[in-house]
Amino acid sequence: THLVSRLAALDQKRREVVVSLSKSLAWPHGARTPSLSELAQRLPEPERSRALQLAERTRERLEQVHRESASLRAAARTLAAHMEGLLRHVGRQFTSAGVYSPRGQVSPGGSLAVALDVKT
Repeated sequence: THLVSRLAALDQKRREVVVSLSKSLAWPHGARTPSLSELAQRLPEPERSRALQLAERTRERLEQVHRESASLRAAARTLAAHMEGLLRHVGRQFTSAGVYSPRGQVSPGGSLAVALDVKT
């Protein structure tokens, strides 16, 4: 989706900024990669305050995206389960066998010549 590709592009830009700032601020070579907030602490004012504010806003936005993604995943799972239940219900209406599978669901019997109008 557009949002995911935009986030990926922003993350790539963030990585580039971290590399550039790490070199400019003489972050110890071989040490773990610092966060933008850690690098911002080493900047002079007013850049430090601005960078820390942007880092906090970015963190808040990413948390919002994470929450919304989790909600969408839950809604998609619920919808898929509902659709599966509907299909099972329709299948039971048209089955001739009425035999249960090992999973406790009605197994379809032989094929029946039926049609289901889902548009009306």
